[in-house]
Amino acid sequence: MSQFKSIKRPLVLALLMAGSYCGYSQQQKADTTEVVEKQDTVLPKGTISGQVLTEEGAPVSNAEVFVYNIDDIIGSSTTDSAGNYLTNRMFPGVYRVWVKSKGYNRKSIDSVQVVAWKDTKLDVRLSVFKTSEIPKPEQNNLLVVPVSNPATTMQRSNR
Repeated sequence: MSQFKSIKRPLVLALLMAGSYCGYSQQQKADTTEVVEKQDTVLPKGTISGQVLTEEGAPVSNAEVFVYNIDDIIGSSTTDSAGNYLTNRMFPGVYRVWVKSKGYNRKSIDSVQVVAWKDTKLDVRLSVFKTSEIPKPEQNNLLVVPVSNPATTMQRSNR
């Protein structure tokens, strides 16, 4: 019986130490994740939000809103059923905003200023795309010339 007592104490002590170590490592992981989330909230960023409407004032749902700096897309959003959108957070600066939706002409807005810790309001009105706006060849005095396939032209000349 004394043999079991001598084995029990080190075993119990080892289990207690292992349990406290596991708890410590789990606590460290939770604290690390929390710190990362807090770091993102302290960056001085702003957003762009607003509403996309038709020229008559009706909301445009599922319109795509893109925010560019020079050539790169910095943020994007899609409008809800009421035409509202909110971009992801971005650093302060001057951006170009493109808005497009099926059945409407695209719209580009230059020099949209994003300020740290603020939401820039930008409402956009889109005009309906009309197929009559597509130029026809005769309207532009274009001459349409059929192009022959170079492979068939060479075969004929080699005969």
